[in-house]
Amino acid sequence: MNQQPKPASQSLLLDYVSDWNVVVMFRALKHSWAVPLAIIGTLLIKLVTVVSTGLFMLQSVYMDHVPTTLHTQASFNAATFNGTMVDGTAAMVVAGAWWLDLPYPVGSTDQYAFQPFTTKSKLGSEAVISGTVSMFSADLQCDVGTVTNWTQGCTSHGCEQLRLNMTISTPSCSNYPLASFLRSTSSVGGYYADVFSATCADSASDQELIFAAAHWSENITEIQTLVCSPTYNITEGSVSLLHGNQSVVSIHSNTASNGTISGLRPAELGTGLVSTLASAEDPLDTLNYVDLSTGRLHKFQYNFSDPNSTYPSAFYLVANLSSPHELSDLLDVSVLEKVTRPTFTAMAAQIARQYLLSSADAEFKGTYSAHIQRVIVRELSVRIMEATLAVLVVLTAALWAVRPVRSTPRDPGTIAGLASILSRSPGVSRRLAGCKNAKDITTELADGTYYTRVTDNDGWTFSIEEEQKSEGTRTRISSSPITWWQPMSVSLWWWIISIFFPLLIIAGLEVAYQMSAQRNGLGTVDSSGYIRYTWVYLPALVMLIVRIFFDCIHFSAMVFQPYLELRRGGVTAPGSLMENHLSKLTLFTFITAITRKQWAVCASAFTVLLAPVLTVAVSGLYSTQDVVYTRPASIARTDTFNYSITPHSSTDSDPGLGLTGALVVAANLSYPAWTYDELVIPTLSEDSLTDKKGKVPAQSYSNETSDDPTLLELSLPALRANLTCETLPSDVVYSIDPPEEDYSAWSINMQLDEKCQAGASSTSFTVETDYPNQNHTVFGSLIYLDTAAFGECPTLMGFYGKFNGNSTSDLRGFTCDPQIDQVNATGTFTLPGLQIQSVTADSTGQLFTTNITSDLYFTDYLPQAVNQNNQAFDAFFSAMINDQKTLTLDDITDLSHYPTVINAVQHLYRVLMAQSINGNSRIPSTTNSTRYPATIIDPNRVRLIQSAISTRILEACLAAMVISSLIAYCFMHTKEVIPVNPCSIAGAATLLAGSDLLKSDILPPGSEWHSDKDLLRRGYFNGLMFGLGWWEGPRFGIDIGKPGPYRD
Repeated sequence: MNQQPKPASQSLLLDYVSDWNVVVMFRALKHSWAVPLAIIGTLLIKLVTVVSTGLFMLQSVYMDHVPTTLHTQASFNAATFNGTMVDGTAAMVVAGAWWLDLPYPVGSTDQYAFQPFTTKSKLGSEAVISGTVSMFSADLQCDVGTVTNWTQGCTSHGCEQLRLNMTISTPSCSNYPLASFLRSTSSVGGYYADVFSATCADSASDQELIFAAAHWSENITEIQTLVCSPTYNITEGSVSLLHGNQSVVSIHSNTASNGTISGLRPAELGTGLVSTLASAEDPLDTLNYVDLSTGRLHKFQYNFSDPNSTYPSAFYLVANLSSPHELSDLLDVSVLEKVTRPTFTAMAAQIARQYLLSSADAEFKGTYSAHIQRVIVRELSVRIMEATLAVLVVLTAALWAVRPVRSTPRDPGTIAGLASILSRSPGVSRRLAGCKNAKDITTELADGTYYTRVTDNDGWTFSIEEEQKSEGTRTRISSSPITWWQPMSVSLWWWIISIFFPLLIIAGLEVAYQMSAQRNGLGTVDSSGYIRYTWVYLPALVMLIVRIFFDCIHFSAMVFQPYLELRRGGVTAPGSLMENHLSKLTLFTFITAITRKQWAVCASAFTVLLAPVLTVAVSGLYSTQDVVYTRPASIARTDTFNYSITPHSSTDSDPGLGLTGALVVAANLSYPAWTYDELVIPTLSEDSLTDKKGKVPAQSYSNETSDDPTLLELSLPALRANLTCETLPSDVVYSIDPPEEDYSAWSINMQLDEKCQAGASSTSFTVETDYPNQNHTVFGSLIYLDTAAFGECPTLMGFYGKFNGNSTSDLRGFTCDPQIDQVNATGTFTLPGLQIQSVTADSTGQLFTTNITSDLYFTDYLPQAVNQNNQAFDAFFSAMINDQKTLTLDDITDLSHYPTVINAVQHLYRVLMAQSINGNSRIPSTTNSTRYPATIIDPNRVRLIQSAISTRILEACLAAMVISSLIAYCFMHTKEVIPVNPCSIAGAATLLAGSDLLKSDILPPGSEWHSDKDLLRRGYFNGLMFGLGWWEGPRFGIDIGKPGPYRD
């Protein structure tokens, strides 16, 4: 109106406040740009609000080379290293890795020993940690040896064996005397290969390693040798490990840096090589010969009549696993070297890992690569927000350009503000006087145009003027009855929706949350597709709709509030004429309403204040997580077990069972398939794995969002050996014979049951020792009793304690009888592959069989013992003390620890028998008829999770908003308050037209230029009370005083 005269529909009757803003936007487009731009801006802000709830997402992503702090677990130290005391672990580990593809122990590969390291960061088992650490590697410097002389001769008076003696020369030494291969006199000879140590007779140098191959028979002797010096170096190298088991992912040496270990001579590695091979000889031999043992007869299959038979040593048995060659090929020196050097390097690396790495803890910088839960910015949300904010910037600039300026002298939003302007506009006031409803107002103003004008008549005045087009056509006011205005947002159905809709949402949230909690999520989803935006945006959109309902109620409460105050009558100007909550921030409105006890506005304002919390809370309501998801399945076994147990250490179909047992016990390597600790379980067929949908496909196990494997868990029967042991009475032993000059063994002489001794006067239990001159020796030994007594005896006998001269008081004996039990076991396997993670079994079981047809020869299943100078442990006791750590020297010397000793014996026997049964007693099944129920545990399943915190916040806020709405409903009276919509100039002015409030003695000229505060300060309304109702005329509106009763 400040630009040109406008019809009433575009001026006095214009209402851009009470209608839905979308409708207002399209209506305003015909007349103005400012209002549509502002509305579009508010709509875009709501869009940004909804989209922002999906801006961030917690998602599993693969982070590569993330800096972290690593911790070394060992460092190189040779202070206690003694090459002659190296046990058989190094040789057996290399054999296990090359033969069974078993992983190398932590801190080693086939070429290197390195400082093992880990991190304290919480990472998955498949995460990769990388760092630069010290690395050990060894090699050989070799010369081809020339055999200058050789002879053969008997090794004993009976001449059971022949030895090949030779003299070797190299460019650096002309005389290496060597006592080499042994041959049974029952054999016609064959191909031989072995490693020996020798010293040059011409100089006082370190021992060298002699790698020799020979075709030695009755008719021919052909020999090839390599004389080698061990070398080693320490370098810095980059190593990457799997965090779960510290297995090597990659390893690279920095050849630019070379160093050594203080106090370690390279020749000591050669001594260690010879020692480890000697200790592991019997278990390694099980790779080459078939065990034909029956009962107590220990027998291997040889072919002594073939001059082309092969007799490889432990070293070349292992070497042939990595680089298969006929033994005759080793007579070619290039092949001999090609086979020899990698095997030495691998064994030396294991010696270094076992003996040259001592515990240490030091921090250093490294990296990790792993699937990590990270907060991800969603691209779609970002792009929408960027575009929307860019449009908002343009809209803001456009709105600033077209904004209305200098339109009114003050805010006309309060009744007092409009009255001050209307008091200078008598023409408009006269037009509206007597109007009872919206129809009357529209009719009365229809023929005119209106504009604002500023005049200077003894001071500046601002007024709304009328430009009459056709005075003669003006229609007078009708005498129709008064109608009362009520917006849609205060209707009964609006209140019902506003209350019950949030209650339904609360119920839905709770039901969904309970389902999510009970089922580990609401469903399996794909978090990488666009479908994820449905659970991000839809909840936010629902909360936006809820907010709209409460916003409308709050708007109506604020519009009605000043008129409710006036309707009561007798109120002052500050709480009525000057009240306009629409122009205040909601928080200020809430505080003001509390101070003025306007409970309807207070309650509705509280709901609006809570509404933003809904938006924030709903943004975290749903998320995707890798959760443990289980589903039932079943799987079939493919074999059964023979009731006749033959614990051979090597068979045609399964060679090296003894080596397998030794690897499990001494090297602590992974258990072979279908065995775990003391248990042997049936073979399961992964192809038979089914769930309720049918056969389980292998690809269903894969997941790129987690480092944890899919698991299969089931209960199934397992076999476990069991020893029933009894202690021997102390008076059984009557004497101790110490070692003699030609017999390095202690003899325990005892008197057993007559049935066991079978008529013999006594039985001797021998304990071999490497230190026959020691008078005080701690010992332990377990034997099959049929090797010492030939009657009806227990199967096993053991003695342990301390030899102290001839005294019999410091030792204890026991006997044991074995059986095989069937126990109920629960196993966990990884998928795919069915690798055993763990198997646990009941402590008791039922008898499966006692038919064990041959002895379990411990020397084939365990490396040779390496004893200190006051010890005499056999392979069995040495394994319990040094490898399994189930016994200590205190347990041996303190005879009261008998239960601990028996438990350790029981455990080791069970472990070894499990490996034997695994290779000897399976019978393939022709049908997979036996199935076991199982559970597939998928830790990688991406499930839609409902947050408990967000759920509770939303439920609490919605409940509070419902309660506040009920309070607002109780205090918000809208019936017969005002007859017209006061949101237009004409509507509010109708209530003031004809009022004494507009007289110049109340609002003098110039008052329209003053704010409400200025009006109060100038005392314009001092002493006056106001009301809304019926006045003389009759007129319904706002006036000074107290209105009269209802009039029609």
